[in-house]
Amino acid sequence: MHIGSRKSTIYDALCQAKFHIDHKCIMFTGKGEPDERTRCFVRLLDEKVDLPIYGITDPDPYGIRIMKCYAKGSINLAMCNVHYATISIHWLGITTLCHYLAVCPLRSNGIAK
Repeated sequence: MHIGSRKSTIYDALCQAKFHIDHKCIMFTGKGEPDERTRCFVRLLDEKVDLPIYGITDPDPYGIRIMKCYAKGSINLAMCNVHYATISIHWLGITTLCHYLAVCPLRSNGIAK
């Protein structure tokens, strides 16, 4: 398993917890917007190593933009996206719906209060 993190804080916490040892995975961070080398490295892992790739980002527009950058590429490098995009990446993390449900408790009929 490969796990990518947007924030180095999450990455550092996972490293300190020895997550990569316990779960036998490769972890990486783009520290925000991923550069071409990071995206190329992730694409290479996807092609050469038969393991799933997961990304951890916030459920805000910036986090979604970063996941789209890994999965589909960037507009600035549109001609090179075929070399950098990792279509098989999966998003890990909470969604805005999960956040909404945590902040707004549900009534017994399933509608937010």
